[in-house]
Amino acid sequence: MRFLLPLLCAAALQAQSQAPSRPKAFSILRATLHQFEDGQVMPPGFVWTPGATVQLNFFAAGFKTSPKDEVKVSYRVDAFDPQGVPLMPAITGTVEVELAEEDRKSDWVPKMHAAVPLPPLAETGSYKIVMQAKDEIAQVEARYETPFPVRGRNVEASPTLVMRNFRYVRDEFDRTPMSEPVFKAGDAVWARFEITGYKLGPANRVDVEYGLAVIGPDGKVLYTEPKAATDRDESFYPKKYVLGVLNVTTRPGTTAGEYALLVTVRDNIGGQTYEEKRPFRLE
Repeated sequence: MRFLLPLLCAAALQAQSQAPSRPKAFSILRATLHQFEDGQVMPPGFVWTPGATVQLNFFAAGFKTSPKDEVKVSYRVDAFDPQGVPLMPAITGTVEVELAEEDRKSDWVPKMHAAVPLPPLAETGSYKIVMQAKDEIAQVEARYETPFPVRGRNVEASPTLVMRNFRYVRDEFDRTPMSEPVFKAGDAVWARFEITGYKLGPANRVDVEYGLAVIGPDGKVLYTEPKAATDRDESFYPKKYVLGVLNVTTRPGTTAGEYALLVTVRDNIGGQTYEEKRPFRLE
């Protein structure tokens, strides 16, 4: 049996060298993203959607303890869009505990959590979360970044008020543009578009309204609704565009022909007005 001893010793040394060791320097490790708090870890490259909440867990290692076996780690979490604009106010906190006997014998590390809400109209791109932690006992700091992709809707920016991507749709819930805007008399005419280029007020305030007019085949105005909808809002993250939706119900028996929807958009903060006329046909 003697010849087994060197082999067993060699195997033990190899296993020891391969075992993961906690960092000696203070650092952030094991940052994971979840759809739900403490839920399944989302794999790298998982694509997030606008309006989702990214649940973040991360840990700090290499911390020092006080003479009373106390641990005190403060942290800060920031999140940014692809242009570096903050998504939310910084999330801060402190983990302060006194280690128990079992903690000292194990690889216990302080766990930190933050919920990062994505804007409802987040654009497509690579976003990132920046974590900062400080060992308040040793007075050392660590920083870590984790990127994550978002697939949203990108709307071309404009220096002045404009309406983008106007499309006629079949009904309130339809997202597919009609190839030809042809309706029957008595149908509801639905349209969707985005508004951008408006000015922001304090606290990223938006104050946009829009109205409509229906133009008949002879060029006369058949119907008007000067203030069909209003979007007034404030948010930490600046809203880059406003979703617009309009509908008007035609009367049964209306004469067939070429009609048009005239949309008027007003930016009440910037004092801007924009108009666009879009044709449709009744059969």
